[in-house]
Amino acid sequence: MATLGNIVPPEDDELLFSYINRLLRVNGYETTGDVYTTLFNHQTPFRSYHQIRYDTFDDLHGIFEQLSAVDPVEFFLNTTIYPFLAPLLTPNQQTQIINVAFREKASFPGLVTSPNTFIKHLQICPICRAEMLKTKGFFWYQRSQNLPGVTTCTKHGVKLVCFAGTKGHEMDREMFAEIPSDAPSCAEYDEFAVAMLKKSFDCSRTEMLQAAQEQIKNLGYSGSYQKIEEDFKQSALSTMFRGDLDQFFRITMHKMNKSAGTDEVNLTAILCFLFGTPDKIFVKKDVSRFGELLDECGTDYDLYKPYRNTIVEMEHKDCGTSFVVTPQGFLDGWWCPTCMAKLSPQENFRVLFSQKLGSDYVQQSDFVSLKDPITVRHKVCGRTYTTRARSILLEGTQCTCHSEISEAEAAKRLGPGLKLLKYNGMEDTAVIKCEKCGAIFERQFRHFSDRHGVCPVCNQNVILPSLTLDNFKQNVKDLVGDEYTVLDDTYAAHKKIRMRHNKCGKEFLVSASDFKQGTRCPDCRLMLRDADFFKLVSDISKGRYRAYKAENSKNVYVVEDTWGIQKPIRRNKQFIMQELLRPTLSPFLPLAEKGKYQTIRPEEKLYKYLRENYTEDSLIHISELRFENRSEKNISDDVNRLVKKKLLTRCISGYCCFATYHPSEWDIIERIYIRNNGHVFGFIYGNHLYYEIGLMNQPPQYFMICTNKDASKHGRIIKVLESRIRIKTLPVEITDDNWEMLQLLDLIQYSYHYGWDIDVFVKTRMEQHKISAKDMYALAYTDTQRDVLERMFDNAKTK
Repeated sequence: MATLGNIVPPEDDELLFSYINRLLRVNGYETTGDVYTTLFNHQTPFRSYHQIRYDTFDDLHGIFEQLSAVDPVEFFLNTTIYPFLAPLLTPNQQTQIINVAFREKASFPGLVTSPNTFIKHLQICPICRAEMLKTKGFFWYQRSQNLPGVTTCTKHGVKLVCFAGTKGHEMDREMFAEIPSDAPSCAEYDEFAVAMLKKSFDCSRTEMLQAAQEQIKNLGYSGSYQKIEEDFKQSALSTMFRGDLDQFFRITMHKMNKSAGTDEVNLTAILCFLFGTPDKIFVKKDVSRFGELLDECGTDYDLYKPYRNTIVEMEHKDCGTSFVVTPQGFLDGWWCPTCMAKLSPQENFRVLFSQKLGSDYVQQSDFVSLKDPITVRHKVCGRTYTTRARSILLEGTQCTCHSEISEAEAAKRLGPGLKLLKYNGMEDTAVIKCEKCGAIFERQFRHFSDRHGVCPVCNQNVILPSLTLDNFKQNVKDLVGDEYTVLDDTYAAHKKIRMRHNKCGKEFLVSASDFKQGTRCPDCRLMLRDADFFKLVSDISKGRYRAYKAENSKNVYVVEDTWGIQKPIRRNKQFIMQELLRPTLSPFLPLAEKGKYQTIRPEEKLYKYLRENYTEDSLIHISELRFENRSEKNISDDVNRLVKKKLLTRCISGYCCFATYHPSEWDIIERIYIRNNGHVFGFIYGNHLYYEIGLMNQPPQYFMICTNKDASKHGRIIKVLESRIRIKTLPVEITDDNWEMLQLLDLIQYSYHYGWDIDVFVKTRMEQHKISAKDMYALAYTDTQRDVLERMFDNAKTK
């Protein structure tokens, strides 16, 4: 996959689709053809040309690989319309969007599917566009002007126009048309929708509908829906509503987990009518879901801050994969994507089926696709029925008798020592009391009874540690002695603690559970290859312990006691090294006496390799480094550590150099496209060369370079740092031995621009570099070059 060299920041409120296409333009790419496949691994199932959707609810993993420096969650929330849509969608719809954006779609065939299209036409304010062109020299599409149902610019109060040109040319062709006159339009709706985007409610359609129902009561409409329907029809907002208004108030508003195709516009119009401004909407937080998520995490997953009900980032401790999911999606079985990708679609569906419906349901037919039927048996009532797989995963469809379980039956489903204090159905939040410790907590009853059924306080989940700051300080001392210092004065569960690595002075944040599992200073933590790790275990334990990789697991290792005293343990490298190296006796890998082991850190090995293979004034292309079979990500991490240690410096995206070298802008360009590390792969040409050799007095408008690196046959203009460059390639590869001849041949090719004044220059240069006419003839690649060489040399012999 090609790498973008020039990463520019998004503009104010810029839509992600607009930013991606502008980013491509800045890097010299056209936004048509196979560019999305080339740069983002973006393909359709049938490998046909397919542009990224306007709402960008599409496979974005390739894009985030290009933008490796950004926080993917924050970036996604700041550049898409998801913050506006999320409170209008069901948790299942939220999960569908997040899955398709953050999981590689090809790894989950038939399970990860694209949602409905929310932006069908790109819109822009003509006044905003003119202002952008005047101040920036380019324009971009804004999120606030492309929300569903929005037709006016809230800043200037004018009608938006929509792009009417060919797809792929949204950023370079001025082909805009007025929005059709029959399209619903309401300035009050537009103001409310834009305010909702800025508000970014952290909830789902369920909580939003509950707030709407409460407001209906507050406004005195609860007695009859006829009055509210009449008042709504009299308002300007009624033009935005599509469908049966009576059915919406009487039925749709009470279906918390189901949504129609145009429901986001209808619901926004109703909310605007009820509240007037999003600031008046009070959404009750679903505190039970956070607890359920922690229960489901157990000791296998870490939950990153901040917690959101609509999107979270997690890490699978066993394989080390960080991934993005919705809380409901994780509860429904959308776990670590790396580990899930190893399973077949049928195996993954069985996991999702079990998580979604619980132990009372049995899958009796194989999964084919979401649109195909699945036969299900409900063990409670004995009924066997058929429904689409899509209805199960995306709508949570259950047996019709599911909600008929009585409170007495629900109480029986609780574990011993638990008492049911409040019950309103399987899908609602129940209040439960532990008779052993007296704790009272809230959980959605179906999730609790199907999956856990134990008191979270008595169960002592490590994600909710009962730990004081003094306890943690003692843990740190036991594990690392005085190597680390706890800097915080207070401690709260789920919050990271500020610590300092005393050897390097680095201050960083880490959760208590992570530190106790072996997480250390991000700049200095020891990362070993398997062979080095196995040797470390053997050397420190003087042969007592033997380590090997666990089967069917990426980052889990087994340590066996050859003395036969300790039971084998299965943990990650960091935990095992922690227990072997700790100054106190380990309860897991006890050692009365320790051997010695000298480690050379991977980044130190890399730095030695760079010093031996690169000159002092070289630019180092990080993605081209090949060292000890280490992966591209590992090498990138090593480079980051060397940068932090101030041994290397990042001089441009994708490139670094030794910290003692301070290249100018032209030095950087020259080493990327012309010569680097003692080798030549390019040269200046055209007006750039003519100016350098004195055939032109006027400096060129931009640099002109022939290169083997990332160029096209006919040439294209790119921007590197603050300089514009026209680069092209030749049909002949440029090497250390032929670049001077190729430069002269290119000069000869276009000599008609300057008459025959170059003859003397060419012959002088050939004589200086001991280039023969025969060599020039052999390398010439056009008839023009051969004709000019014949005139210069063969004709000269006859005179």
